[in-house]
Amino acid sequence: MRLSTEPVRRLLSRFRRREVATLSRSGEVRFRELLESLPNIAVQGYDRNRQVVYWNEESARLYGYQKSEALGRRLEELIIPIDMREQVIALHEAWIREGRAIPAGRLILHDRACRPVPVYSYHVMLGDLTRDPVMFCVDVPVGSEISSSRSEWTPPASELEAP
Repeated sequence: MRLSTEPVRRLLSRFRRREVATLSRSGEVRFRELLESLPNIAVQGYDRNRQVVYWNEESARLYGYQKSEALGRRLEELIIPIDMREQVIALHEAWIREGRAIPAGRLILHDRACRPVPVYSYHVMLGDLTRDPVMFCVDVPVGSEISSSRSEWTPPASELEAP
């Protein structure tokens, strides 16, 4: 007489699914903890419609919107100057549709009071091959080394000196 191993296989399969889900949740928790612990680095997450799904404490400090005020609002309504909005929307849509990443670079965004906020901005898309990708912007504040023009950057003196 041969015993069926199917019930054991189903039980192990169910256990593995639970284990993967648990690891996935713990990984997400660790990832969020990492984003919250980055000193002086503002991180915002946006969905495919550019609506805020993540806003860390440094974003609140830098841009003047509390997390509760930013969540659900569109990126361009919060920190993108009017003259940059069309370009930002087009770049985001190209990333979603065509997989063309937004290059890192120096930008002058604005805070709640529309004061300029110079940052070096990195962009990362997670889940770009899914129906629900999330783009994270990692903004590092920069000081006076950025010019007032959005299209021109003046490098710090140390970068202008010959070796």
